[in-house]
Amino acid sequence: MKVLHIIASIDESAGGPSRSVPKTCIELAKLGVDIEIITQASPNPVKIPKNENLKLVYKSIRALNTLGSNLKKADVDLIHIQHIWNP
Repeated sequence: MKVLHIIASIDESAGGPSRSVPKTCIELAKLGVDIEIITQASPNPVKIPKNENLKLVYKSIRALNTLGSNLKKADVDLIHIQHIWNP
């Protein structure tokens, strides 16, 4: 199974989804789920250990805002968008 997670930030200074999403993705990758996290770059991202099933992609906030038009082309089984408190 391939899962795409989209989240605005995984910065250490934030709580909630910025911490829970990476932890969830790490555990899913350990179980063999192919995970891709798309987020914007931050000065202090949550540490994510290397795993062949987990890919971290950094995009600009502008690219994240226009990502929706490309989601139909994504070769994934599930898209999980974290969008709480984002402008």
